[in-house]
Amino acid sequence: MPCQRCGSVLLFIEGVSSCPDCERIGLVPLRDSLAIMESSLAERKNNLMGAIARYDRNHVLQVAFAIREHLAREFTLAYTPLNIAGIVACTAIIKEVLGCRRAFGDERGNAGRVAGMIGEFGAILGTRDYLHYLRAGTYNMIRMARYDPSSLGRLSLRDFPLYPNERHYPVSEAFAAHGILTGSAAAQKVGEMRKDWKPVELGSKKIASVGATISTFYHTSSMLLVVLNTNRERQACFALPEAGGSRIAPLELKKFIAGIPAFGEGPTCCRSPRFERRARAEFGARYGVFARDFVASRGNPCAFPLFLEAGGEVFTSHFFGELYCYALLPVLHKREFDKETERRSRRFERTVVPRHFERLGFAYTRNVRVKGVCEIDGIAVSSDRAYVIEAKRWSSKALLGGPYYAQNLGLKVRGAIEGRQHELNTGRIKRRGVSLPDKVGWVRRNRAKYGIKDGAPTEGVLVVNTAPPIREHMGCKVVFVNDFQI
Repeated sequence: MPCQRCGSVLLFIEGVSSCPDCERIGLVPLRDSLAIMESSLAERKNNLMGAIARYDRNHVLQVAFAIREHLAREFTLAYTPLNIAGIVACTAIIKEVLGCRRAFGDERGNAGRVAGMIGEFGAILGTRDYLHYLRAGTYNMIRMARYDPSSLGRLSLRDFPLYPNERHYPVSEAFAAHGILTGSAAAQKVGEMRKDWKPVELGSKKIASVGATISTFYHTSSMLLVVLNTNRERQACFALPEAGGSRIAPLELKKFIAGIPAFGEGPTCCRSPRFERRARAEFGARYGVFARDFVASRGNPCAFPLFLEAGGEVFTSHFFGELYCYALLPVLHKREFDKETERRSRRFERTVVPRHFERLGFAYTRNVRVKGVCEIDGIAVSSDRAYVIEAKRWSSKALLGGPYYAQNLGLKVRGAIEGRQHELNTGRIKRRGVSLPDKVGWVRRNRAKYGIKDGAPTEGVLVVNTAPPIREHMGCKVVFVNDFQI
């Protein structure tokens, strides 16, 4: 809620809500905030790459590749929360080092120090996330020191802390709803996902059909798809192909990876000619596409480093490889994935939402179809009131794939109540339907048919699968299913 005294957007500083106007907290203008961050991050990255370049290039690549495999293995076998920041950092540093024109040194052996530098690289990437939050207006930068906008080189971000404002709440809640969690909440979510993995254990050689794999690993695929599309840096780093953009299917990659003997807990390596023979035997005429897209090297730095060629050897990471295949499923098998999403949406509408009302003692009528008039997802009736229900379960990528999550979701919420479907990019109306207030009016006129007493309040309720930026529109309530309150 905005400040009750002046209506300003509230900041959350160390978890405490504060009004920047009433408490006279100096905020840095957006343009200056972006410039300060860009300058600071560019300097940090330049200094870090200079330090990394003292080491042998292949040594850095192999350490990053091994750390990424360890993180994927921990997630797969120990069911720890997925350290996506670490996986992104390792992948990004591999691509950065492969394409770097600096002359590298010959230091080797200190893998711990290299790992620390990779962690610092990840911290830089993590800080860049806040650029997107600043642009979206969900974070603000506080001015703790004087600065000259024309000379930003010596500024430190320590003097310009960043804090979320109230607009960030639906963003963080949406991430939580789609499995992007931290701490105990992440451990609980991973525990729930573990049940899904029982039919096909990660790391096994069992290859299921596309439909069965999508159904089994739906939560994993959705989580990966969201988290790898949350900003431009991650999108560029992981370079997920467009639908139809690769002729190598995820299950083919999974089968190929599973067929490579694994030795020990780290990445497996073999001489480049032997790897090429194995890949040519598997993919035949498509070997060129496979190598171009997935075998990264100094000569092919734009490939996604699913496999890494360095020092005459090709490295394979079995556990990360399988995770990446699950990230590809929604992209390269979009039709099948959309069918599974639709199936789960119907379950949300017909099972999940009704269950919440029934637990509160409401009689719930599902899927009311009035020929030539409208379709109503549900009508919930108690002794003293009634609700006309619209249930909406939106795909995660469509909402979280850019910095303007709150705006996009607001457009979706209002459109669902107004009976309109909008294009997120343009805001234009794609489709018109019957509004929720009109459906409420029809139910009021036909209350006896559904056991609604005369004089009992009848309201519209939109139930959604992610935290909404607004709680009411056109006299209808908007309810987040994870925080169900009527």
